Amino acid sequence: MIAVATLLVAVVGATFAYFTATTTPTGKGDEVNVNSAKVANVNLTMAPETVSNVQGDIYPGVMLAAGANVKAEYDGESSGANYSVIYTLNAEVDLSAFTESESEFTYSLYKGTSGSVKQPVTNCEKQEKLVSNSTQFSYINCAASGDLTLVDGYENKELTISNNTIEVPNQELKVGETAYYYLIVNYKNKDDDQTDTDNGKQITLKIVSATNGQLKQNAA
Repeated sequence: MIAVATLLVAVVGATFAYFTATTTPTGKGDEVNVNSAKVANVNLTMAPETVSNVQGDIYPGVMLAAGANVKAEYDGESSGANYSVIYTLNAEVDLSAFTESESEFTYSLYKGTSGSVKQPVTNCEKQEKLVSNSTQFSYINCAASGDLTLVDGYENKELTISNNTIEVPNQELKVGETAYYYLIVNYKNKDDDQTDTDNGKQITLKIVSATNGQLKQNAA
């Protein structure tokens, strides 16, 4: 089974403006305008992260990534108080090209350990083998970059057509800082013939929104 990845990054703020950026498997996207939303006297801004993915057809075993950053900044001069913004991160993976009975995908959510990560997935190696007189392609050794930190509770979670939305509540970001998020989807290699049917199916990854923004005053 061959799938073609279409990666989308979207932004929504607390009151919240919206945009999408369509990227190729190399992560090169259309130019977009960054949108901001205000939580009290703090601007919460999301923008897409350009990431690098495998090029060409997408085969079983591959891992694909989409990224976005969230920034919290005071609007003008701060009052001197120490605040964080609490919000929910929302994402989706469109698997509508596949049948409901298929359970071939998992997702994990990461944050950049020390900033932007241009290559969230590493070590993918394309391989081929002969199965029933036809060539079967797959990827092996794909792994999340060592520059990523797993968001607790969001590792290798199952995805289906009817269970493809992701809500990550209680994300906390100190005003003045930036968080870098990476949604990584794994197309499972079931070690059977997955490459001879359904050529050209698409997988769409979206980091959709940051909602329910609230301010929290930190201890001095």
